[in-house]
Amino acid sequence: MMLGLSLAPGDIAVRRAAGGGASLLPQTEAWLAALTTAGLDHPTAPHIAAVDTFYSSLISAGIYASLDLLPCFFLESSNPAHSEGVALMDLIALQQWAPVNGPTFTPGVGFAGDGVAASVDWTHANYADLGNYALNSASLTCGVSSSPSPAFALGMTAGSSTSLVQAGGVVNRINVASSMTSPAFPLSGYLAIDRPDSGNATRYVDGAATSTQAYVSSFIESSKPRLLGTTTLPGAASIYSASFGASLGDAGQLALYNAIQTLKGAVA
Repeated sequence: MMLGLSLAPGDIAVRRAAGGGASLLPQTEAWLAALTTAGLDHPTAPHIAAVDTFYSSLISAGIYASLDLLPCFFLESSNPAHSEGVALMDLIALQQWAPVNGPTFTPGVGFAGDGVAASVDWTHANYADLGNYALNSASLTCGVSSSPSPAFALGMTAGSSTSLVQAGGVVNRINVASSMTSPAFPLSGYLAIDRPDSGNATRYVDGAATSTQAYVSSFIESSKPRLLGTTTLPGAASIYSASFGASLGDAGQLALYNAIQTLKGAVA
């Protein structure tokens, strides 16, 4: 990750216009640099300021260093033609997610699956190679705007599907090929599964724990993360964000939820 980069004069001007100082966090500067490298026009001043606050929230909560991937698909460019590219830029890995088979993109909202073949895939690394995500310390989260019926909002591109988040359903897994027991996740909300150790896992909805169960880990699949589906099971959900990383625990899950909702509201 390239940190400590300088802002262009125009970015400093719009940052000040948004009510902030000329100085941004190194994480924000690196994100802007990644957008430039990808040939994308930067977001507007309020977006830049909001993302800077978002990074600050993650750092203050002590969870920034625990995250591997965190796309926020509702972010936009100042150039509407570049908004999808900006939305696809991961805020932690600083590389882009890849739309596969035409998921529907709505600027300022996110991506929707078609229940047939569409997905948004992470093509750069397998689960096992993400860095913080580990067999006995792992977190999966997905912001689901809506789902017309039970649908996989988060999964993997191949293998036996040991990591799943099913909006509206009970087929939810984290590092094991069998599903957690009831209750089901709702059809919408910020849905998360957190594994703090080898023997337990907890579900969260909108940052609050809803159930914890004994749930022994077995292995991490050699497969890449997928949103809007898993393996051969595409979903018809609409999503606005997701994350992958180490276990965050109760306080970390709530902090992540609050930071994403604050960012989402600030750029709406």
